[in-house]
Amino acid sequence: MSIPEGLKHVLEVYRRVSESGSSYPDAVRGLTANSRITAATIRAACTTNLGIKTYEFEMFLNPCNSGSFKEFLSRRFPIHQDYIHKFVNAVLGKADQTAKEPFETLFPNEKKRLISTFFLRSLVSDFEKWMERNDVPPDVKESLKGHLKLARQI
Repeated sequence: MSIPEGLKHVLEVYRRVSESGSSYPDAVRGLTANSRITAATIRAACTTNLGIKTYEFEMFLNPCNSGSFKEFLSRRFPIHQDYIHKFVNAVLGKADQTAKEPFETLFPNEKKRLISTFFLRSLVSDFEKWMERNDVPPDVKESLKGHLKLARQI
């Protein structure tokens, strides 16, 4: 899967700032010096296209904020989460570490909703198994039918 150009620009700025100690504006100038990419394109990829302000992006460039930076980019580019983690870790000289949790790219409310959905599906499956059992009293089966009907509507 190909990496989006905007993400490439963001990560290259990160690499230049981390490796050379240059400032964000200097890194942008360095990227555009020998290419056909404009400074405005690079700045837009790092801020506007990510939905953040310049000062927020500059905060992410601090190596102390690398974890937050990886999480933020992983939410914006979930398909490229492993690439982002490997790239940032390589720039920082860390051992190869990919995302630790499969739900890392989700926002908290999305994560909660997904876990609730899995839990509900598990309950439905268990209720259906109980409905097939001969040792479950008819009144309990009737109650389970009502619960299953509600659960399937969600």
